[in-house]
Amino acid sequence: MQRKERIKRLRLEDKTILYEVVGGFGWTVPVDKLALLGEYTVPKGPYLDDHFLIFVIRPNYNWNEATFYCEGREEFLRRTGELLGAGISCGLAGGRAYDSQVMWPAELKGEKLFDFVPVGSDTFWNRLKNRISRQYNFRYSKAVMRYLDNDLM
Repeated sequence: MQRKERIKRLRLEDKTILYEVVGGFGWTVPVDKLALLGEYTVPKGPYLDDHFLIFVIRPNYNWNEATFYCEGREEFLRRTGELLGAGISCGLAGGRAYDSQVMWPAELKGEKLFDFVPVGSDTFWNRLKNRISRQYNFRYSKAVMRYLDNDLM
């Protein structure tokens, strides 16, 4: 049986970021609520998405994500970079798993976005699961936390 792919699109419209998933859930975020833009990779390819764009949103600093492989990504990055007054480009394509970086703002560009912290191995079952498929929690890096703390002020 052939797997049905959901079409995913990322675009900028009237200073609003739109991520559309045909047949699923999408999201929208006004550009002025964007605190940080980044990317990360995980070891799920080639059959599952393994590279994602991250949109950290004010005021709570939660994030939305979009698959790197969505339609319109390059046009979106170009137009958003023009709007924000900064060149925005991806830098992890073909890179290693469990890697991340900030793409915008410029003062954090290239810094780690996330620290990937292994899920606890306090029980036999957790240790067994981690041997089969390592599980990680995502935490903002120290550089990102400092930036977000200053952004609150």
